[in-house]
Amino acid sequence: MADRGILSFLKDRARRWAAFVHLLGSAIVISVIVIVVLNQWYPFPYNNAMGVNRILFILVSCDLLIGPLLTFLVFDTKKASLKLDLSAIILVQVIALIYGVHSIYIARPAFLVFNIDMFTVVTRLDLVPSHPEKFPFEKKGVPGPQFIGAMRPGSQTERDAILYSSTHGGADLPQMTKYFRPYSELSSEAVSHGRPLDKLLAVGSTKEDLVTGTKINRILKEKGLLASEVLFVPMKAKVRDLTVLIRKVDGSIVDTIDVEPW
Repeated sequence: MADRGILSFLKDRARRWAAFVHLLGSAIVISVIVIVVLNQWYPFPYNNAMGVNRILFILVSCDLLIGPLLTFLVFDTKKASLKLDLSAIILVQVIALIYGVHSIYIARPAFLVFNIDMFTVVTRLDLVPSHPEKFPFEKKGVPGPQFIGAMRPGSQTERDAILYSSTHGGADLPQMTKYFRPYSELSSEAVSHGRPLDKLLAVGSTKEDLVTGTKINRILKEKGLLASEVLFVPMKAKVRDLTVLIRKVDGSIVDTIDVEPW
């Protein structure tokens, strides 16, 4: 008798249809969120650099599995509290989704800050102050993070203060907005610290070496540049470091590639 009851429960058409509708609605909402996250907030390769793919996977999995599954379990047209049960499931799902999306949004990369001899991926949460005034050189409506520079102060006292802060768990130069400048003002420093592209193009025997060479050669071909006209500068990120390619003549940005620079 118990087996028949379980079999009847699983074969309930109304129950399965309700779960399917819930799954379809969740899939549509999640698809829009994923598109926005990976195209606007974390465009490639910054999704890899910040580790957002794993967070998205958890968010998508929970939203697509738990909500429809709960609907399947509680759905019964004979229940007087059916509407209340479904409303509670959807409300909890929406709240969890909003929390997850908000966490991803506030941790998005905002600036790619050149400082001293490398770039650093900086989020809005990293900035000091956390709510800086609007920068006149900040481009609005541009998807993904923006290149910018952090001017090292001339005062030794200020340099010592930055060093003390960074070594005691506080902000470092790339997070301090008072030193922010347009990248064009520091592009010559990027050139002086840039490294010859030959070091990245030196193809070894590993698969990663071959992939790196292919990526760089494809970009050079697309941009119409020679390897001798391009330098690379390391970019420090939260999960995976990247490589920035710049023009040797003026330090302008060529591209950012998903290649370890070290």
